[in-house]
Amino acid sequence: MRRTADLRSCLAASLVVGWSLAVAPAQVQAQDSTSVEQLRPTFGLGAGMLAFFGDVGGDHAGYNPLVSRLGYELHASTPVTKWLEFGLFAMHGRVGVNEHSLDRNLNFESRITTGGFRFIYNFDQFLAPDRVVEPFVSLGFETVEFLSKTDHLDAEGRPYNYWSDGTIRDIPEDAPNAADAVLVQRDYVYESDIRELDLDGFGKYDERTFGIPVGIGARMRLGGGFDLRLSSTMHFTLTDMIDGVSDESTGRRQGDDRMDRMLFSSVTFSYGIDTRRRTKAAKPTLSPEEMDLLVLNEDEDGDGVTDMEDLCPGTPPGVAVDAFGCAVDSDGDGVADHLDDEPDTPAGRPVNERGVGLSDDDLLSAYLNYKDSANATVVTGVVESIGGAGPTKVLRPG
Repeated sequence: MRRTADLRSCLAASLVVGWSLAVAPAQVQAQDSTSVEQLRPTFGLGAGMLAFFGDVGGDHAGYNPLVSRLGYELHASTPVTKWLEFGLFAMHGRVGVNEHSLDRNLNFESRITTGGFRFIYNFDQFLAPDRVVEPFVSLGFETVEFLSKTDHLDAEGRPYNYWSDGTIRDIPEDAPNAADAVLVQRDYVYESDIRELDLDGFGKYDERTFGIPVGIGARMRLGGGFDLRLSSTMHFTLTDMIDGVSDESTGRRQGDDRMDRMLFSSVTFSYGIDTRRRTKAAKPTLSPEEMDLLVLNEDEDGDGVTDMEDLCPGTPPGVAVDAFGCAVDSDGDGVADHLDDEPDTPAGRPVNERGVGLSDDDLLSAYLNYKDSANATVVTGVVESIGGAGPTKVLRPG
């Protein structure tokens, strides 16, 4: 009855707190609708130490709870507001205790798997906007599955019998043949299922339960959407059977009436996904009249003459042009002033490509070059006439 009442009260408290955290952000967000800060969904993977607090090792005699076993956590979360985050998580690891004393010798190891949800509060209202490190607290609800075993037999299959002198032997101390007992050593192999051993007559009890994780930690922003989280979370389970010992156990095995708890201290690396959409800036729309005006006034080469009236498009920058957009040719020799090496060539005089006038020798040389390139030859011939004064030389094309 007591455990049922505890279960109901814990479930009720978790639901009330969860509802309060879920409703309050919606109200605040409605009031703060002008906020433009980008809130990123976050995914993370962490590892840490998982310690057990329960009946076995309850007085921590010969057992240090800080000597723990490894655990791993995977989480995904999304901001509800700038100061509240909702997330899902899954944790897997092992817990174990070896309690050794003259009065009681118990040990167990349990494989733990949990999964649930939680709310994370980051004190945003009280911290600087440009903070690099921020504290947080968390509260959630989870399901817990455990599979517990104990080291009950040595490597040869002999049960451990703990004697009052602190030794471990293969025969009980009060057995008639106790004198024949030999010393044995623990092999620390957890081979025996605690529920199957049924040392206290509990039968096939449920190896699944619920839990309430309560955590505290700090987040450090690393840049680029990455962050590092250091946290410690106490998992308050709603069972007293993870170690196989409770207040209903018999003899020296009897424990207290408190539920089992687990402390997970971890380091987690997380990445926040940027969900902002990259949109191109909208181009301004123009009316047909504005488009016509834009086309009529367009001057691609920038010479001051619109393209519609420019007879010489592509004029180099800085070159003086006439009313038709063509480069000025002051001497009219066909070579624009900016390319003319002789800007005052007499009218009608032939010029070269640089605007320099050609002399008669230049023209003859040009003609001879042309003649040579055309394969034209001059042949000298002799014509003799009867009764003439002598041979006459003539030039004719060869």
